[in-house]
Amino acid sequence: MNLETIIEGTGELDHLFVLVERRRQAACSEDDDTEQDAVVIVERIINPILCDLEAFLKGRVTASMPLPEVRELVSGWIDEQIARENR
Repeated sequence: MNLETIIEGTGELDHLFVLVERRRQAACSEDDDTEQDAVVIVERIINPILCDLEAFLKGRVTASMPLPEVRELVSGWIDEQIARENR
C-alpha cells in the first residue's frame, strides 16, 4: 500500500487537512501573498507532514492489515501531531 492509497482508504484526508491548517496558521502570516503562501504550504507543511506520516507507517502497516487497524494508526498519528501543535 502506498501513502495515497492509505489516506484515501482510511478516510483520514479531512483529518489530515486539520493538521495542515494548524501548521499553516503557525507558519504563514496574514500579510503573506497567495502565491507565496501556496509555495510555503506545499514545501514547508504538506510535504514534511506526508514524509513524517509515511516514515511512521513504514514497518507498521502490512498489505494484509485490516483497513480499520490502518485507520487507527493514521488517526492516532494525526491526533498526536495536532496535540503537539496545541502546546
